[in-house]
Amino acid sequence: EHGARLSSDVLDELKTISSSKVRGALEDILQPLILKDKRLRCPLWIWVQLGSVQASEALVRNASHDEEIDIDVLVGLQRCRGPTVDKEQISNLLQEHLGAEEFQRLSAAAATRRMLLELREAHTEEREPELDLILEALAQGANANAQEEDEDETDEEDAEDEEEDADGSMEEDEAQSESEDKANDEVSEEDDREDGETEPEGEWDE
Repeated sequence: EHGARLSSDVLDELKTISSSKVRGALEDILQPLILKDKRLRCPLWIWVQLGSVQASEALVRNASHDEEIDIDVLVGLQRCRGPTVDKEQISNLLQEHLGAEEFQRLSAAAATRRMLLELREAHTEEREPELDLILEALAQGANANAQEEDEDETDEEDAEDEEEDADGSMEEDEAQSESEDKANDEVSEEDDREDGETEPEGEWDE
């Protein structure tokens, strides 16, 4: 109504919100804008999360475009607040496309992500975790022993490994250079000895 426009960045932010209440309120605001803006190409996960059977099926069955069905899509399915019948249709569509085994694997991974995201958000916002969400995620196959990777520590470890590799490479180069110098010196000394041995023979010949 006020000329508000959506962007992919806004949708990406929506994806990171765990709180059911906050996310639901935002979806109610954004959904009319999504349906109105025909120029915005929404990813599959948002249509699944909004419970749009028609849009989800159009993307999945589009022969000219291979739509990736990843964890984001399964997270969207688990978060879907649409009618049960619509959610079941989308679930059947995805399972048909993925196969039962891959569908179950991605579903468990999506449930694990939702559980970890909720625990992290609750800790950051200093609120109690949504128990219903945690129990639902566990029922959907979430790994109760899963832990989030510390990306900063991982980056530091990678940097340290690169430095060690660089140092090791320099040491190897220095060692190789020393070996080559030593070998050259030995060859030079041997040549000098041979020259020294042949000179007297020349004098005796004279």
